Amino acid sequence: MRDVVINYQTGINEQGLRLNRADVESLLFLFEHKLISQPQLFQFYTLIKSIHYDSFRKRIGKFANLGLVQIKKYSISKKRKGVETNLIQLTTKGHWLLKEAGFLNDSTFEINQQGAKWDRSLAIKEVVLHAIKSEGQQHGVVIGGENKHLYLFQKERAARLNLIGKADDEFPHNTVFISAEQFPLEENTSSDEKSFVLKPNILYSFRSFIDMFPNVNHESVVEPDWILGINNNLLNIEVDTGYRTFVKGEANNGETITIEEQMKKYVQLVEKYPLQHTVLYVYLDDSFSFKKNYGKKIQKIRNFKQLIMNDELMKNSPLEIYVLSLESSRNAIETLLRLYRGDITDESLINDTFIYLSNKYLIQGKYSSRLLSSNNARELHYLIPMEELNLHKLFYFSASEGGRVEKILIPIPMYEGNVRNQYHLQQLSIQLKENKLKWGLPDDSKILAIYPNKDSMDKDIFRSDIANEQVILCNLENLAVTDNNSIFYDTTRKGEMSFDEATRNYEG
Repeated sequence: MRDVVINYQTGINEQGLRLNRADVESLLFLFEHKLISQPQLFQFYTLIKSIHYDSFRKRIGKFANLGLVQIKKYSISKKRKGVETNLIQLTTKGHWLLKEAGFLNDSTFEINQQGAKWDRSLAIKEVVLHAIKSEGQQHGVVIGGENKHLYLFQKERAARLNLIGKADDEFPHNTVFISAEQFPLEENTSSDEKSFVLKPNILYSFRSFIDMFPNVNHESVVEPDWILGINNNLLNIEVDTGYRTFVKGEANNGETITIEEQMKKYVQLVEKYPLQHTVLYVYLDDSFSFKKNYGKKIQKIRNFKQLIMNDELMKNSPLEIYVLSLESSRNAIETLLRLYRGDITDESLINDTFIYLSNKYLIQGKYSSRLLSSNNARELHYLIPMEELNLHKLFYFSASEGGRVEKILIPIPMYEGNVRNQYHLQQLSIQLKENKLKWGLPDDSKILAIYPNKDSMDKDIFRSDIANEQVILCNLENLAVTDNNSIFYDTTRKGEMSFDEATRNYEG
């Protein structure tokens, strides 16, 4: 009985089901997300307790037999005829059990029928799960918004990081005994709203701004598909099946709305809730087993990145926008969480890259290197307007053997999907192409786009109007772990290049 949190008795001689902590946490997660696939719920369950998938499937079957959950059949894409998976939904009785055990004292419950929008709903859960899995493994704790519950995955790790105290373990010390005979015929729907007191450095998972700010008027405020919050940052998730366009699209309430109009609503959101807002705009693709086939959406993502920054309001807004495929959302979310915590910064990407490059033996053996500020650049008679171009440092390499050789790399931090990064890269590549001689830069000068890891570099989709010959790529992950000196790429990413190959001038 030591591991039993709820002993649900359905007959004589204590017949029924004994729910452990992973069972209860999963039911609470199901309450928060309304509908989720069985494989997705399995991923959540195993963050708390190791279990074989077949054993988990049988356990969910027991929940269904007792009326705690409902199982729906879900046919997967046309390319895989006859393949089905299960969708899991909490029932009124399951909600009652959680309330009776003391986990949902002030909550109401409404069964959410998604119908034809199941693909989109499952995609939202998949994106949120990426964040929860990352946080659960790295920091041990996440707080659910709607049920105001602290999901504790690794108590020791969370305590070691000072994210929780002794009072934060919300599970009762003794088993709660509940009889099925206590289940009422009608559910009490009264609810007392309460606001959040946000704890620092803990990820919050919200379904709606109403959960975050229940006492604020939310009229005319855009509602994301989901919201993740940490410290002073809100990550607003928008999932698109691919039918919304810049010209015409359908909003959930039936009114015609374009992507551009939707993003402008987020600009207004920044004004209403003065926090650091980011929109993660995710296109469905075939990386997940959906009812339909969605393709890769490469051209849609490329068009989005180019068109959205044509608007002056979007350019001048502090709103950050990421647009990418569902497949890339995991890596993007993990990187964003590291940015929100300050584990990586633009400055650290630039400085660490310079250190790693300078210590590569084929570079170190041939070139001397310096990290140049704007004042240092002027001293060397480089007239590039660094402040105007939003540049903080330049990489300077010089060699005297066989005649004086100078090379300048212009470092730009890049994050997969980031629309503003792509706009900055495009603008700077054109400026460099047109003004290299005017600024007094060596012919071999290049823009160095720096990514945190190889996956983000490989999968980022570039705007079609970038001056590609002015740009080379690298990623900090490769630089940190390899002795290989061929660690540069062009924008096609079809092969590795050495320093001299990457910085060679191919114009003309």
